[in-house]
Amino acid sequence: MKKEVQRLLSLTPSQYNRMVFNIWFEWCNQKTTTSKELQKALICKPLFNWWQKELLNLEALFLKEIAPFYKIVSKDVAQDIYDTYICEIFKKLSKSTVKKANL
Repeated sequence: MKKEVQRLLSLTPSQYNRMVFNIWFEWCNQKTTTSKELQKALICKPLFNWWQKELLNLEALFLKEIAPFYKIVSKDVAQDIYDTYICEIFKKLSKSTVKKANL
């Protein structure tokens, strides 16, 4: 799935990883109020694992939506559609995982 997203968005593996990290960082930044909380959130493996699962679910929805247009969709249109799906992650929060992270 990761490679399909990379191909559709014309990203190298490094660019894709950087994009995912930026989304992760921004998500953590929005869910915390202090720099100390942000640091704790960024390194919390259970929180990241939950978040990554949510991201993969959203990417799967993106790929399903765009599948009929794989060969004709431009990089820019694919990125716009991807952004529309991925922005939903900012509405998600696992309260039990956040508690485990002591945030």
